[in-house]
Amino acid sequence: MPDEPQIWQHSRLVDKAEVEKSGCFTTLPVRISLYDDVADSTAKHGNRVWHWFIGDGVDTATSETSSPVGNLCSFLFPECAPGRVEAMAHINELLLIQKDILNDGGDCKDKDAAVANQKSPRASEATKIVQRLSIYFLRAAQIDHSAGTDILEMYKRSWRQDAESEDLSNVDSFSSLFMMRRAKAGFNLYYFLLAFSQEFKLSALDWATMNDLLYLFEMAMLHISDLYGWQREKQSGNDWATNFIPFYMRMEKMTEDQAMDKMRETIINYEKRFIASREQLYTRGLLPFHLRRWAEVCGAAIAGYHYWCANCPRLNQRDEQGDVSDKQSAVVETPPSTDAEPAVQGETVLPYLPAKPYPDTEVPNSPKPSRHGNLLDDSALLGPVNYIQSLSSKKTLTKLMEAFNVWLRIPDEQLSLLSQVVEDLHNASLILDDIQDESELRRGHAATHLIYGAPQSINSATYMITRVSRLLQTENNALIPIYLEELEKLFIGQSWDLHWKFHKRCPSEEAYFEMVDKKTGALFLMLLRLMQVSSPVSTSFDITHFCRLMGRWYQVRDDYMNLQSTDYSNLKGFCEDLDEGKFSYPVIRACNTSSSAQDIILGAFQAQQGSSDKLARATKLQILRLIDSTGALDHTWKLVRDLHREIGAEIGVLEGKLGGNPMLRGMMKALGKVPAPDVL
Repeated sequence: MPDEPQIWQHSRLVDKAEVEKSGCFTTLPVRISLYDDVADSTAKHGNRVWHWFIGDGVDTATSETSSPVGNLCSFLFPECAPGRVEAMAHINELLLIQKDILNDGGDCKDKDAAVANQKSPRASEATKIVQRLSIYFLRAAQIDHSAGTDILEMYKRSWRQDAESEDLSNVDSFSSLFMMRRAKAGFNLYYFLLAFSQEFKLSALDWATMNDLLYLFEMAMLHISDLYGWQREKQSGNDWATNFIPFYMRMEKMTEDQAMDKMRETIINYEKRFIASREQLYTRGLLPFHLRRWAEVCGAAIAGYHYWCANCPRLNQRDEQGDVSDKQSAVVETPPSTDAEPAVQGETVLPYLPAKPYPDTEVPNSPKPSRHGNLLDDSALLGPVNYIQSLSSKKTLTKLMEAFNVWLRIPDEQLSLLSQVVEDLHNASLILDDIQDESELRRGHAATHLIYGAPQSINSATYMITRVSRLLQTENNALIPIYLEELEKLFIGQSWDLHWKFHKRCPSEEAYFEMVDKKTGALFLMLLRLMQVSSPVSTSFDITHFCRLMGRWYQVRDDYMNLQSTDYSNLKGFCEDLDEGKFSYPVIRACNTSSSAQDIILGAFQAQQGSSDKLARATKLQILRLIDSTGALDHTWKLVRDLHREIGAEIGVLEGKLGGNPMLRGMMKALGKVPAPDVL
């Protein structure tokens, strides 16, 4: 029988008395990596190399992640595999340095680089720190190509320079502050780093399973960070508005001392809720080993981060940092216990084991009612939201926005907000589309409503649409009318798509393109109109024709690829549009070209109506061959290519007015590859 995997393979328990003596009040057990000496020496070396790299003449023997009780990496990633410790220590050290650079002015928004560098000496360091980080992200990819690539992609998506410059002083709701703080903290990047450190890969189902627990983890970590970082932030004058302490002072009319007391109570409350939620997760049944380990390590990370924050020089002014012997005196080997880790039979699942932080820690059966009325948070609401956001995407709208910003030159902060607007609205539409189409797959994973149920998914999608309104309202009063106008068109377009499908009525090609102009074209037009209003430069040029072409090309291309692309089949299922009884462009063209083809196709759709089963593969192949025999498939392919050429010509017209845009042309070229019809 193979050896049983154990949760704790690379870490040790820190003595509870030592933890309490340091002033740390965590109720969870603190663990530290067995390889803390490697992590700390690596971080110090990385710090010295950084100062040499920027040539500031500083020769330091310490690091941003060091502390008298251990290195931050050893607490956040206590179960990091020994062969990955050095890469993780370098990355963590550089991420903290990057945070300081951005807080110190490295996110300067001046368009003139020379002016930016004069205003902020650290502005040039922002680019250099990304270069250094890239080295270690690539090193991670050399160790584990898939996980390292995931880390690099998540870093590009979640750690933007402008993320450190948001002014949250006017935020008046707890959920809004949390969402903005969450994005700034880079939790998604942390989870991918954690997966790399423990040699496992995250699936979309993993994210969905862990969502409720991760919400509590993030709330605890943010409050710990704000409690111990408050004095440093207040003294530096940077980012004070992003801290929960001034938020509580402002919203609940508290003094600073009262707000800090509330922070301590809140941290303990979230730790207890984390423990209770973790136990509930275990009681659902057999849980994969990597998820149970993830849950346990997150608990250790909360406690370890708390312990590190209470002792690190970065957040505490001290004359001495102690030495290695001081650190190791606080570490004890985990004693043998009768409560051994349970056996693992077969693959990677474990039966339920109650979580026990300390023998004398009381875990309530349920959270106690709060006098502030915040017992029910928005974690259930955000579950489907976080799930759909975790799925990989082509990011076509985001790329289009970045390409047009070559002309519009919108400041990073506003561009980031518009990016969030577009992502929220697009993801909300995908959740609703999958419910309306009864789709089982989205981007190769289970559709959101199959994980969270249709009612909750609809509720969350509606929330995302209303959240966009709130974001736009706080930015610019001129944005809301544009948003509502184009949103109405989008819903009207979708209504006709659903109407034709339900009543099994094939529309004319003219009606189809009007539907597409509203359903798909309106999304492109909304995006670019919002950008035009937000731009500081003259935006008198007309983008209506470009958006109409983009909407038609994007939708017809999607209709064609659904029937022809192997990649689409892998992500959505073979000819999924036919399962839905959808009147895509090739189907409409075939039906309007041949009455006999229309009879057969509508007959198959009507026979399928009301059934939860998919069309038989043989039936779909018959319909596909029928569409091809009418010439509709070849016509659709040529139309996609013609629309792509028209878009290229329209880009030329815009370039004549605004200047060259190689980014926009490169994007369209990459998306322009469409295979010729190939029917078996």
